[in-house]
Amino acid sequence: MPRPLLADDPRRLGDWELTARLGEGGFGVVFEAECTGPDGRRQRGAAKVMHRHLATQADYVARFGREVALARRVRGEHVARVLDHDLDGPLPYLVTEFVAGPTLHEEVARNGGLDGDNLYALALALAQAIAAIAQAGVVHRDL
Repeated sequence: MPRPLLADDPRRLGDWELTARLGEGGFGVVFEAECTGPDGRRQRGAAKVMHRHLATQADYVARFGREVALARRVRGEHVARVLDHDLDGPLPYLVTEFVAGPTLHEEVARNGGLDGDNLYALALALAQAIAAIAQAGVVHRDL
């Protein structure tokens, strides 16, 4: 569930306007973002931004750079495509396609779980995403 931006959150990253907080982890914060594409239409993205205290440490920026390079190699119907990135600015970031919908936690809380057909569809989509990641030669440490 998107949450409002905090007072010290960035408001822009390059061409991207940050509109809401989506989540946070040890490495950074993920924001909902929007920009105007070359065709004049608004485009939504999910922007992962490094925490400020890590963005000043070369080893963390290099690690984030490797993450960006790997993410750009992965292609698949069930994998969010990389739209933009910047590793040289004061706050390194990666923008991927925005995938609208509830989190798995929200869906389970709302409906008590997934039924057979929905569970099968989710499992198939996850398997296809993992296959695309593996075909790109990427090992995801969170799986």
